[in-house]
Amino acid sequence: MFFDLLKGVFKSVYDNEVALDTKSDYHDPVKYRGGSWFKDAWKVIVSGDYLRGDSRDERGFFGIRHNDDLPKDVVGDEYALYLTDPGVEASEPTQKLRLRVTHDAVWFYRYAADGGVSTVRLDVHASIVQSFLRSPNGVFDAEMQEDGNVVVYREQPAREVMFSFFGMLDEVAALKARILTLEARR
Repeated sequence: MFFDLLKGVFKSVYDNEVALDTKSDYHDPVKYRGGSWFKDAWKVIVSGDYLRGDSRDERGFFGIRHNDDLPKDVVGDEYALYLTDPGVEASEPTQKLRLRVTHDAVWFYRYAADGGVSTVRLDVHASIVQSFLRSPNGVFDAEMQEDGNVVVYREQPAREVMFSFFGMLDEVAALKARILTLEARR
C-alpha cells in the first residue's frame, strides 16, 4: 500500500516542486498530518525560509498549537501565523504573531514601530466586531465591546475604567436609519 501511494501520488512538474495528488480512483483528499504527545504543544508547523549559504533565515511560519487562553490540561487548539518584519533579519524576537484562529474568534495583530500592539478580534458569536488597542507601554487598553460600548481601561497596577462611552450600537442604528431616510428621498 505504501509503495502504491508513493507511485501514484508524488509527481514533480518542475525540478523544485513536489505535488502530492490522490490516485484517480481514490475520492478522499490528500492529508498532511503532524502531531504531538503533549496537549500544550505545537501540533504541526510549516515554515518559510530565505536561504543564504549554509544558513536559513526563517521569514515566517504557521501551524496548529495549543490555545493558551485555555488551561494547559484542556485539549483546545488554534491556528497561528507568525511573520518577520520586512527588512529585518529573522530571529525569535522579530517573528511576531499576526493571526490567530480559535474555536470562537479570529484575532489580527498589528505592531507599531514604538512597540504598541493593536488587535482586532472577530468573534463568531458577536453581532459586531470586537476590537481593542493597547498603548505602547501596555498600561491602557481601549475596547469596543460586544454591546457597542467603548471603554478605556488602565491595566496597571489593577484594571480600572478610565473613560467610557455607552450606547454606540444605538448611535450606529440611528445613523444608519438617517442615511436610509436620506437615500430614500433621492
